[in-house]
Amino acid sequence: MWRLKSKRVISIAIFGWALAIFILCSLPGDEIPNPNWQIPYLDKIVHFGMFFLLAILISLISIWNTSLKFWKLLFIVVLTALGYGGFI
Repeated sequence: MWRLKSKRVISIAIFGWALAIFILCSLPGDEIPNPNWQIPYLDKIVHFGMFFLLAILISLISIWNTSLKFWKLLFIVVLTALGYGGFI
């Protein structure tokens, strides 16, 4: 029972986070407030973090639903996140 609720919560989190990524990546650059931080390549770091979290969430749900080896699962999850980023 606990595992079923966990799967449901993680599935909702995946779809919610994917929607948040889509909305944030669809915003024009001039509408995003500039924090005036002097961190080089901050936008790249933020994009990496967003898609990394998406890959972690997909990995959590995939571990329960598959019997694939770790490297195959990692490859599929990374391709999924990259494909979604390319789609956007």
